[in-house]
Amino acid sequence: MREIDELKTKVVNALAKAKFVSANSTELIAALSPVLGFQLDSAADTARRGLDARSFLGGRPLAPRNLKWPEGDHGPLAFLGQICFDECKALDFEGRLPETGIAYFFAAYDEDAIAYDDILPSKVIYLAAPEELVEVEAPAFEDPADAVFKKAAMRFRLGFKTDLDLLGDPRDCEIYDAAVAPHFGDWSGYLLGDLLYCEAFELDRDTQTLLLHLAAFTLVRDQAGDDSSTYASSCLDFVISHEALANKDFDETELWFDYFR
Repeated sequence: MREIDELKTKVVNALAKAKFVSANSTELIAALSPVLGFQLDSAADTARRGLDARSFLGGRPLAPRNLKWPEGDHGPLAFLGQICFDECKALDFEGRLPETGIAYFFAAYDEDAIAYDDILPSKVIYLAAPEELVEVEAPAFEDPADAVFKKAAMRFRLGFKTDLDLLGDPRDCEIYDAAVAPHFGDWSGYLLGDLLYCEAFELDRDTQTLLLHLAAFTLVRDQAGDDSSTYASSCLDFVISHEALANKDFDETELWFDYFR
């Protein structure tokens, strides 16, 4: 926790120097919530890293050959991506995530199952010590154009979330990009932290953890000439209770599907 406090102070000092703090430092430091953010590699860098990248969106699961692909009421779920906790544990200063293992994220993709501001059919599979990892072939989808996404490897970084009203008016975009964006959301998604632009749901921070937040535009359909997202303008938030996360019981995870407002 001391490391987190030191990082918070460092961030606030940088913001104050750039004149982007509209509240006193003590108030802002108290309001900062650490999140484990990630950025996505380019297609070329993803290909270069190959199977060495264990955390990524899209593509095919890197898992044991006998991985059982989950299904919903309308057929197989789409594979959204996976997170290898070994690759991000060094940034989990609060120790809320498993130290090892891989979580695989799946969700419904067909129009009959997708409804904004609703809980989307989904499945998170957690393997504590997976061995002999291979790229698992996807099943036959009714509409593979909507169910398969381009692979993009993740790179993790620590950042913070807060009430943006506590930050000053970004008058100078260049300074804002340099001083604010790296700490407050210049990412493709994040783990932990709070809901973002979500009005349909409310996270109970006393009992629930935001396991994974994704903006739908990060999931690009793997179809030539079509860079749109199956999930349109929305946020996908995988939420789990503190107790279930501590017990590594990922069967209790819900996927909140909220229109991006």
